[in-house]
Amino acid sequence: ARRGQALGEMRAALLKGGPGYFYAAGVEDLLGETAKVYELSQALHNLPVDVKRCFAGQGGSSMLGVVYSGCDVGEHELAYDPATKATARAWDYSRVRFKEGEGQKVQASTGLASLDFEHV
Repeated sequence: ARRGQALGEMRAALLKGGPGYFYAAGVEDLLGETAKVYELSQALHNLPVDVKRCFAGQGGSSMLGVVYSGCDVGEHELAYDPATKATARAWDYSRVRFKEGEGQKVQASTGLASLDFEHV
């Protein structure tokens, strides 16, 4: 009942002529997990360009489990406007998991082993 009410209030704020935002109170416990995501993202973007190049343009993230796009490696992220080049940098991850042991080999051979990935 509480979940349904909360979802209704969120829809009203975002979709039904509301202000376009809402404040989520009482979620402090989730902030620690969110911070971990931002820390990992920052660590990935801080990797040396030669490490990022190992993951650039690999034909889709299912091949290595992760693909990097960025102008720093000459592999531009897709632009919303075909007449422009995107300046965004992005790491895209596959939902397809590595075969047993492959993830560790890729991480070790490319410099990603220093990052704390948790496999699910």
